[in-house]
Amino acid sequence: MDVARHVLRSEGGTVGLFKGLVPTLAREVPGNAAMFGVYDATKQYLSGGQDTSSLGKGSLILAGGLAGASF
Repeated sequence: MDVARHVLRSEGGTVGLFKGLVPTLAREVPGNAAMFGVYDATKQYLSGGQDTSSLGKGSLILAGGLAGASF
């Protein structure tokens, strides 16, 4: 709360709370889209089809690692 009060006073009011939001969204939105897309595509590739429920932990770790690297 102290930090919020300080930002409200010194950074131009409520606008100061949202400073840097646009660049952050410009990074996060496409990055998350790529990450989830790669994760799902990798799981489907490793399972050989749409049903990915039978994948083991190693396959999920591999898919997650590739997805994180794509971010």
